[in-house]
Amino acid sequence: MPYYDYRCPVCKSRFESKRPMAQRDAPIECPTCKGMKSIRLISLPVAFSQSADGSVNVVGGSACGGCSATSCGGCASSR
Repeated sequence: MPYYDYRCPVCKSRFESKRPMAQRDAPIECPTCKGMKSIRLISLPVAFSQSADGSVNVVGGSACGGCSATSCGGCASSR
């Protein structure tokens, strides 16, 4: 199942959820304010590359929801 990014227009919170494709636009509860008005955002697909030594690198998109302008706190990948 894919992950989808959402934003709550009430509290401005952004979050992601793992959901079936058929439910991607169905109402979903905001984890911050518990409202049901969240909207799905358009997000970049993620691509990974595995090197010969077994390390995995993000080569495109964003691998987590906690990324800032220069780094991804959740996975320590730099953009």
